[in-house]
Amino acid sequence: MKLEEKLKILDEMVNSYISTIGETINYGPIERAVAFEKAIDKTGCQCFVCGYSPCKKYKKEWDFLSEDEQKELRPHRIVHGMVRGLYTKDNVVSLCNGCHSEEYEFFKAWREKRPIPRESEEIINYFFNMFRAFVITKDKNSNLNIES
Repeated sequence: MKLEEKLKILDEMVNSYISTIGETINYGPIERAVAFEKAIDKTGCQCFVCGYSPCKKYKKEWDFLSEDEQKELRPHRIVHGMVRGLYTKDNVVSLCNGCHSEEYEFFKAWREKRPIPRESEEIINYFFNMFRAFVITKDKNSNLNIES
């Protein structure tokens, strides 16, 4: 998947997520699982950042991967839980374990340097822009082929 496509997906997701501010939504384990499945479908069973795919590695579709093989991709919230970001279809992307770990370090360093805004829409835009910077940084520095 090309960087421009990734950024377009992020834009659509965050705009949709912002539109749900203040709405009451059903939220529980089933909704979380559905959100992750939609993230997997959106990327074609790949890490959103580096393009790693357990489906390609094991030559199986997502539904046929073992539980351990599926754990090689993890759901990640664009707007973090610490600022009320939920595991919903408009706030979840799939990340491999490596990118997931690096992403936490990236956001931790970013948060230490900047104050976090207080208004819901500002918070969403703030974290979205941080994640966007992470995707761009990883994409430019990655040796992996992320074309689909």
